[in-house]
Formats: sequence, structure tokens, C-alpha cells
Amino acid sequence: MNENPASGIKPFSRKLFQKRRKVIPPSVIRQISEYLMSNDKHFLLSCYLLYYCYIRPIEQTRLRLRYFNVKNCTLTIPSEDSKNRTTQTITIPKKVMMFMLDLGVFDYPPHYFLFSNNIMPGNVQVDRRLITIRWTRLKKELKLDKDYTFYSLKDTGITEMLDKKLSNISVRDQARHSSLAVTDVYTRHRDNADKAILDLDGTL
Repeated sequence: MNENPASGIKPFSRKLFQKRRKVIPPSVIRQISEYLMSNDKHFLLSCYLLYYCYIRPIEQTRLRLRYFNVKNCTLTIPSEDSKNRTTQTITIPKKVMMFMLDLGVFDYPPHYFLFSNNIMPGNVQVDRRLITIRWTRLKKELKLDKDYTFYSLKDTGITEMLDKKLSNISVRDQARHSSLAVTDVYTRHRDNADKAILDLDGTL
């Protein structure tokens, strides 16, 4: 047998392990949420979309209001606007959808971008740096650890979802990971004890 059975299988990228970012503790997440709820709700929405829906900054600046299905609480990102170059539908948690409704973002024309100038709905597509610059300013305002990047919200959200015992498949689909192997990287890098095991009291 001359054929290599592993031929055609892409090697596991080392970048998956190099992308490790600092997870933000719950107390700091609450601090961020409370501050933005009082001072910048539209940027809080941007944080929600990264924390709960894992939507990257560059994708956030491409989102149009018509991509959202309010009734079904879903968001369909077309292939031309997705980093993965495939059309994918993800779930918008009710908390996030209700927040969007309260903000009145769907009162704007459906062709508007969700985030335009001032991180508010508008008809001008902005540079993704508008979002990351706002994060940098937030860190200064709250004197947060300099190692907390905007993408730390994504890593923290995924870790929390796994800690809540959602299936790896659900997390994979929500994060639009290419495979379960990518999602498993997060399970291997969790620093906290598994509460289900921590509280285990078996027959023995």
C-alpha cells in the first residue's frame, strides 16, 4: 500500500495555539458592561456581538441591518462579508436582540450598516479600527490590564459557553469554527477547575 492515508488532510495549524489571549474575569466583564451601559450603549452592542456571537471587528463593520432576522433571533452573514468566505447563520441571544430593539437600531433603513460613524447605524462603511480604537480608550478609562485585547471578549465568551456545558458542536457552529478541533483548543486551555467535576460525589 503506497498511498498515504493521511494525504489530503491539512496539518493542524500551530497558530491555533499561538492565538491564546488573556481571558477576562467575570468581575471585569461586569465592570465593562456597567460602564458602557451608562456611557456608550452602541459600543456595548459591539462588545456583545464579539462576546456572545464571536463576530470579528472587520465583520461587524460589514453588517447591514437586513442581515438580522428579528423574529427568529438570527443573523445571516453573506459569504462576501464573512472572514470564512461562506454564508453562515448564527443565533443572536434574546438578551442581545432585545438590547438592539431597545437601542432602536432597526428603526433605520435595512440597507444601513449596523456600525457606521460614531459606532451607530449609518450608510457609510467604516474602518474596523474605529472599534478597536474605542476598546483601547475604554481600557484607559477603566484602567484595565493592557493585555486585555478586544478579541479577549471572544475568547472569554467561548470559554464561558463551554463552562456552561453547552455542547462543543453548538459552540463550534456559533463561533463558525472550521472544525471541532479548533473549538477543542479552548477546552484544553481553560485555567479554572471544571465545576461539574469539582462538586462530584460518586458512589465510591
